[in-house]
Amino acid sequence: MKLIENEYYYHIQRAQTNQWEIGKTYFIGKEKNEFVSHFDTTDVYCPNDLHQSILTLLNKNEDVPNDMLIYTLNNYLNVSNHYKKLAREYVFEEVRADFFPNLPSRQKCLWVMPVNEEILSYWWQYINGRIL
Repeated sequence: MKLIENEYYYHIQRAQTNQWEIGKTYFIGKEKNEFVSHFDTTDVYCPNDLHQSILTLLNKNEDVPNDMLIYTLNNYLNVSNHYKKLAREYVFEEVRADFFPNLPSRQKCLWVMPVNEEILSYWWQYINGRIL
C-alpha cells in the first residue's frame, strides 16, 4: 500500500441509510461498510417452494397471468442476486485473510476511484444498475 496525499478521489454511494455530507469527516475501517453490513441486516424473502413455483408456472399448459410470472421471477432474481453477492464477498474476504492479511478488508474499507471522467462514468452506470 502507498500513502496518498493531496489527491482527489471519488466515492459513489448508493442511496442507503447514511447519506454523506460535503465537508464532514468520516472514519473508515473499524466497522463493516454499508455494502457488507447490508447482508447482516436485510431479510430476503424466499418462499420454501420458490423453485417449485417457477417450474409449476412454466410447465402449465394454460396461460399464466403475466403479473404472477413476473412477480415470481423477480423474487427469484432478487434472492439469487442477494446470495450471489454475499458469497462473492465471503470468498474475497477469505482469500484476502489467508493470502494477503496485511491488506485492508473489503468489508471494512471504502472504495474510491481517481478523478477520471471515463472511469467515473463507467462506475456511475454500473452502480446504478445500467451495466449488467
